Amino acid sequence: RWILENAPWSEHVDVIEDRLFTIGKTMLFGEEYSGWFSDRGRGVEVMETLAAHYRASDKADDALRLVGDYFASDDVRAWGEASLSYLRVADEFPGSEWAERCLWLAGHCRLKEALGPRYDRNELLRAEQLLKRSIKQFPRGVASAETKEDLATCRGELALCELVVADFYAGRGVLPGEIVRLTNCAALYPETEGGKQAAARLLAMGLD
Repeated sequence: RWILENAPWSEHVDVIEDRLFTIGKTMLFGEEYSGWFSDRGRGVEVMETLAAHYRASDKADDALRLVGDYFASDDVRAWGEASLSYLRVADEFPGSEWAERCLWLAGHCRLKEALGPRYDRNELLRAEQLLKRSIKQFPRGVASAETKEDLATCRGELALCELVVADFYAGRGVLPGEIVRLTNCAALYPETEGGKQAAARLLAMGLD
């Protein structure tokens, strides 16, 4: 790293790229580093250094994808960090063979990060935005089925978010608040089970 930052003209720069990739991959996934999370963290740093200094390399997108894979692994499950790494592949390397899959995974990880309809829905909204973008950019891509499935799940959770708030207002006798939330749910997520429940509750109130 010192050479890359302070002596980019050095004759050693050409050989550093492959070594960085090997070192980073070993630190992230090598069995010899199992359990040594500080070394895993250094692996992330190594891969991000490679992506920063060798942007034209065919290994730069691979490096960021592997960082995402590390954060999304069963041992780590840092879904927010994983989403950011995958999104960098899609944004910074749109021509990469991994761009489509990484865009889906960016949304998938945001969906994993969400805690459910009774909690802050911001992660669900971020997931929905990314999944919609993935479908728009890659309507017939290799990850289109997974993307559509995740989007359906995400929208179902967002509909339940509206129902949770509607129930809150109903429990306190605040009818206008309940109606607004039920209307939002039915109008924004009509295809979901939550949206259908909201429509039925409005109809029972005499509201179409």
